[in-house]
Parts: sequence; structure tokens; C-alpha cells
Amino acid sequence: MAVYFDNRIQSSTTSNTDLLWHSTYALLAVASKNSSDNGGSVNFYLDEGELLEESNLNRPSSQVSSLSWHPVRKIIAVGWTNGELLTWNEHEQDLHEVYSIHKSKINTVKWSHNGHRLITGDQEGLLAIWKADSKGRLSQAPVHQHDCGSAITHCLFKPPVAQENPM
Repeated sequence: MAVYFDNRIQSSTTSNTDLLWHSTYALLAVASKNSSDNGGSVNFYLDEGELLEESNLNRPSSQVSSLSWHPVRKIIAVGWTNGELLTWNEHEQDLHEVYSIHKSKINTVKWSHNGHRLITGDQEGLLAIWKADSKGRLSQAPVHQHDCGSAITHCLFKPPVAQENPM
């Protein structure tokens, strides 16, 4: 038997552009386009729709273009239309702004299965792999980057191979 709940999210913006549940925690990230300017924001909500008021990310001149929750921690990576990349650690209430090599819209942001790496890809075809510490802070420079020559729209990591259980 399935049980569903319907809870309204109270948002002051007029246009929500993306939303993403954390796979482990009752945290919902909602990306929005600001109605007053060309900016964007990310707001966070609990499972009953309660806004976490102290946890919001805003950029006055850029919009959110990609979101990815860390697989096991309360950390989200956010790519922006101006090429900015940041991580927000909800548990520590810590914002980490990465010196991004991206100069165009970040189309995709994905964490590895264990959260030790983050991959980003942008509109101009630049792919970057970043190393992350336990608090979600990314390395100053990517551990690998490659210019693919055309827009990167999707990225993923190969899942780990399941270990056979010897008996």
C-alpha cells in the first residue's frame, strides 16, 4: 500500500525552475528565478514543507542551472548560468564558493557514488572533475579537465561493481 502526502511550499518567487529531494534526508532544494531581477536562488524545505529560513542561496545576476545532492551528506552542489559553482553544507551551515574554471552556463553537476568527486560540464564543452573533502569543499583546481568542443548536457559516474559475497 502506498501513502502520499500533499504539502504546499510557500515561495516568494514567481518561477520555480528546478527541485531535488535528497536521497537519504528529508530535504528538498527548490531553485527559483527571482521576479525582481535576473537573479536566482535556492531555498531548502523539510518534508512537511517548512522553509529553512537560514539556509538560502542567492545570486543577483545569475540563475541556477544545475543541482546535485551529495549521496550521503547534507551537501548540495549548485551550478549557475554565469559559470559559478558552489557547495552548501546544510549541517555545518557553510557556503563554499569554488574558483570555477567555467565561463559559461554549467549544464550538469553530479556527485560520484561515494561523494569524493564532483563532475561539472558547461555550455561551451568544458568538463571538470573536482575532489571534495568530507565537508563538501571542492579542491582549488579540478583534478582533471577536458574540452569536449560542444555543450555538455549530461554526465554520470559508473556505479561501483557489487562485490560478490563468498560463502
